[in-house]
Amino acid sequence: MINLKEVYVSSLLSSAGYVDGLKELDSLSLSNILNNQLSKRQSEFLEKNFKVITTYGANKQAPGFAAVLWEGKEGSDFAGRVYLSMRGTEFGKDKTDKYDLYADADLALNTLARKQVDEMVKWWVKETADAQGAIPAEYLKNGITVVGHSLGGHLASAFARIFDGYQGLKINGVDTFNSAGFIDRSEAAFKEIEKALGIGSTAFYQGQNNYYTEHGINVTTNDWWFKQVGERQTVFSEESKGLIDGIENHSMYKITDALALAYTLSLLDKNLTLGQFNKILNAASHKPEDSLEKVLDFVRGIVFQKADLAATAIGDVSDDAPSRVQYHRHLAELQEKISEIKESGNQAIQFIAVSLDIANSNTADGMAMRYALHHMQPFALTGLDYSKLNTGQEYSLYSSDNPNGMTANYIAARFEMLKHYEQYATKDLSELNWLENNHLKEIYHYHDLKTDFHARVAAAEPLDPTEKITRFGSDGDESLKGGRLGDKLFGGAGDDVLEGKAGSDYLEGGRGRDVYRIEGIDTVFDSDGSGEIVFSDSLKATRFMRNSAEDKSWYSVDENGKPDNQMTALRPEGSNVLMVKHGRDTAVIKDFFHGDNSRGLGIELVTKEAADQAASGNLVLTGGYGQADKYNIFYAAGSDRHFNLTGGGKADLVFATAAGALTVAVGEGNDRVYGSYGADVIDGGDGNDILNGSGFVSADKPEAEKALDRDIIIGGSGRDLIYGLAGDDIVYSEFKGSHLLEESTGERGDWVVAGEGNDEVYGSQNCDLLTGGEGSDTIFGGAGDDVILGDAFYRYGSRSHYLYIEGSGVTYGYTPIAPIMPFVPGTMMPTISPAARTALTSEYTFKNGAWEAQYINSFSFTHREMDEWEVTIDPQTGDYALTATVPLYDSVHRVSVGGAADFLYGGAGNDLIIGQDGNDYLDGGKGDDILWGDDNRDASVSRDDYLYGGDGDDKLYGGKGHDTLESGVGRDLLDGGEGYDVYIFSSGDLQNPYDVKTIIDEDKSGLILIDGMALDSLNWKLAREGHWVSAQGLSLTMNGSRLLVESDRFSSQIVIEDFSDGMFGLNLFQNNAPEASTQPEALSLKIGETFTYQLADNLFIDDKGIEQYQITRSDGSPLPQSWKFDSATRTLSGMVGEELSGKLDLTITAIDAEGLDTSQNWTIIINENHAPLVQGRLDTAYIKVGQPWEFTIPQGHFTDPDGDKLTYRAVTVDGGELPKWLTFDAERQVLNGIAPNAGNLQINWLQRMPMVNRPPHC
Repeated sequence: MINLKEVYVSSLLSSAGYVDGLKELDSLSLSNILNNQLSKRQSEFLEKNFKVITTYGANKQAPGFAAVLWEGKEGSDFAGRVYLSMRGTEFGKDKTDKYDLYADADLALNTLARKQVDEMVKWWVKETADAQGAIPAEYLKNGITVVGHSLGGHLASAFARIFDGYQGLKINGVDTFNSAGFIDRSEAAFKEIEKALGIGSTAFYQGQNNYYTEHGINVTTNDWWFKQVGERQTVFSEESKGLIDGIENHSMYKITDALALAYTLSLLDKNLTLGQFNKILNAASHKPEDSLEKVLDFVRGIVFQKADLAATAIGDVSDDAPSRVQYHRHLAELQEKISEIKESGNQAIQFIAVSLDIANSNTADGMAMRYALHHMQPFALTGLDYSKLNTGQEYSLYSSDNPNGMTANYIAARFEMLKHYEQYATKDLSELNWLENNHLKEIYHYHDLKTDFHARVAAAEPLDPTEKITRFGSDGDESLKGGRLGDKLFGGAGDDVLEGKAGSDYLEGGRGRDVYRIEGIDTVFDSDGSGEIVFSDSLKATRFMRNSAEDKSWYSVDENGKPDNQMTALRPEGSNVLMVKHGRDTAVIKDFFHGDNSRGLGIELVTKEAADQAASGNLVLTGGYGQADKYNIFYAAGSDRHFNLTGGGKADLVFATAAGALTVAVGEGNDRVYGSYGADVIDGGDGNDILNGSGFVSADKPEAEKALDRDIIIGGSGRDLIYGLAGDDIVYSEFKGSHLLEESTGERGDWVVAGEGNDEVYGSQNCDLLTGGEGSDTIFGGAGDDVILGDAFYRYGSRSHYLYIEGSGVTYGYTPIAPIMPFVPGTMMPTISPAARTALTSEYTFKNGAWEAQYINSFSFTHREMDEWEVTIDPQTGDYALTATVPLYDSVHRVSVGGAADFLYGGAGNDLIIGQDGNDYLDGGKGDDILWGDDNRDASVSRDDYLYGGDGDDKLYGGKGHDTLESGVGRDLLDGGEGYDVYIFSSGDLQNPYDVKTIIDEDKSGLILIDGMALDSLNWKLAREGHWVSAQGLSLTMNGSRLLVESDRFSSQIVIEDFSDGMFGLNLFQNNAPEASTQPEALSLKIGETFTYQLADNLFIDDKGIEQYQITRSDGSPLPQSWKFDSATRTLSGMVGEELSGKLDLTITAIDAEGLDTSQNWTIIINENHAPLVQGRLDTAYIKVGQPWEFTIPQGHFTDPDGDKLTYRAVTVDGGELPKWLTFDAERQVLNGIAPNAGNLQINWLQRMPMVNRPPHC
């Protein structure tokens, strides 16, 4: 692995080689002289660690060669190490040298920089020839490292080839930067030099690291004209734009700046490689000019634990740009801080790619990932303390205890944007560009306001030009807007306005007082609960009321606490969500509830205070009692009176239409009560009673007067007929709390007509008929099989029969009289004379402030046929039938066209609930229920309802509007009908395999939520044909025309009938082809070499994963016969045959699970591999018998022109093994042994290059 400190030092010495005047300096002035070329910090680094042995070519003269020999100072990390740096071509004002230009021309057009190479050879030979030279042998005993930039790199390569092994010189390494290579005709020039020096054939030093910058204009270091020497190593550089400025990309300061950062980062992460560093820099910024500064400042912020550090100025237009001074000062400060951290014992620091799984974990590494995501960096720095950066817990995970933390939705969306940002950064795309994906219908637009970064991903010509937006705010007060598709908006720390517009949007405000503008079905998450919900027509969600603590829904009220029929608020079963519906718009507010407490966004949920008795106000409370053993009739008249009456033990008849208010308990018997137009409390007691809240209400009666008629009616036991009439009434068909009992009697129950007003109706254990009528009504059915209608008006008729007594001396004349009040049936009243107190009936009339009593011998009873009525449910058609012997006065199935929202609860029992008009809430409760959001008989009704099935096998029919259907436990049918419908499921309700949920949707438009997750928001990967899986443990399977939804978290199935692609936003059959992400790294091979090479895992990206890789020749033909490619490990291996000389053009293809593919080209450079050469012949060796003998092969006798390491073997001339007395040490190339007798022995030396399939040479 390349040591980043070593390569950084080599780059500094290469750069310092351009400085004149080094020979005359003393050690104290080195940094001052180097400041003209390097930054102050870099100069001080070299002064601290190195001294100059000698220089050549200062103030350059013809032919222009210049070099510096350096030695590491004692006590430094480089003590005793010697470096030779070669000067390259200088460009720029006052720098361009004509001799360099001559050398460059010589280099490009002829063989090599011949004149400078000749000068270099003469200088080195002269200065190392004897003790009088400038380079004493003591400096070279441990070998040298040769470095150089541009032309200097070319000279360094030539030097290492010529002088490696010359007079025992050892080349420890060669590091070149943006170096020029060689052409074929260079070999002739080297032959001449070899001849002049009297040395054998030479070869290039193959251990050379040939560093080159990967961005911008850089002609010198090309590999299309020159043959490059050694291992090509890319180094990131900030690309300068344009032809003139672009020349700077070749400059040495670009390299030293990048490697200075690489060295600094390696102090943190000792395992950081140059390849990883390049990847970090390439992906750090989509702006070529600020990559170094952006990474530096990101790391500084973490290491110094300060979020508000002054940013490093951006700009490096030349090697003396002022910004470079600050850049290197910040690097030096960072290095000092890192030393402190390392001295404290922290060694486990790493740079790792951001991982979504780790980012969602509550770990130290997870926090590092989240910090990186927030700062749009594709790598995280783990192993450091983030506590001072996380004082507000903003980098922790969100929880109810930490509302400032990052949510899973924020992390996922940020990660998604980061992946696209990496592509923009790697390709240096501007916001005007977009990433093409021809399998997309829409444009996916990502926007980060803090950095003002935009990314767009779309087909070249998208079918839908509308954008699907993911937008992140900064810490300021901002307005974030979406489009007409499903958008994701994240606010930040300021007071933001989030407006998703049309579509199903996700709105997350973050900290601050945020405003959420709702249009369509939008999911809202506000961590601190500060802000407000505003619908598209500017209606604000504020105060909501429910009629009792048992309700799961609330209705909006005005400033007077009266229902305004604008909004309903609902809490789905078992969730912490509050859904606020307003027409077709719905706000789904996540985590609104915390236990039983609710909070936030200006929404107040209250429960209406129950009224136990009628209010007297200024009325005079007047009592009255019937006789227990008689039938009682009360005529309670007096608008200034509040009558408090008690009936007898038989049937009572009460007329209070002329009273101010009435409180009555009629007790046993089949009683009839006609209440006042005030606030009454009517308790029917036992018996089959007929209880009316008031008398006839004319259509033109003022609403204020109607509002006074708010009654409490309690039916008691028996089969009662109850009519609330005007006002906001509370009706208990039996007793208070009867609707909570869960065992049904199975018997026929009560008939309640709520009438006008916003009424509350509570059923019983029996099978009741409960109708809401006009207004916003709340109805609870109870345990029986109830029929509940939100907006019907079925008013029972009336029939009575009479009892009278005749005796001597008393005559009774019976004549019909007019009804006492309209719509109350007429009675046959006798014309009587006073009877004895032992008569049948007591009649009480309130006159002149007192009761007048009369005793008569007749009474009008409720006819027994009044009890001959029944309502039945047809579970097949989902309809009901009402039959009655006595004709109904009113029989209107749907009375309230465009009526208000009703809240209808079935309770225990197999109920039929029909919401009809208004945006209704229907809750089936326990039992096998049938719920109609709109009207089961009138298909024109179109309102936006919420239907919850509850326990049991339910059928839910949404109708025409934009409905929400929640299944509950049981085997349910959910038919959304027309409109954009939302289907809600909870995994807790899906634990029984029997409980199959079937979805039917007429227009196939809507959304499916499971545990709050929208199925269309998940990433579906094709596992096999017709079967898709998500990372959340959900799966989709096509079964004929049905789509089955299953999960490892539940046992039930959700079945979507008649599924077609795109239904509920599930685009399963559209697959995006993989996309080329990064270019494969260059690979150089040699003929005869056996190799193994693994492709990087980031060459392609695919939203559903790469299933298979293939490699072929670019013309489609197979790989060479001996080559193999393992798709699973992305590994190419084989032996390079002689027929492959030059270059091999290959195509790498990535194939996803559905067979879509993308390819990119890859060229492998294949260099000649020359056989080893023999320099002359070896003289005959003589051995004395019986004496030890040893022979070493002279150095340089065998050479390899390519610089490959040779292996040796000694055999007899016929290829046989050596005699037993003679051994050969192949590592040391030494023969030794003791000859037992005289004779001749011929030996052949075999040299073999490693992994080369060539015959040996002797």
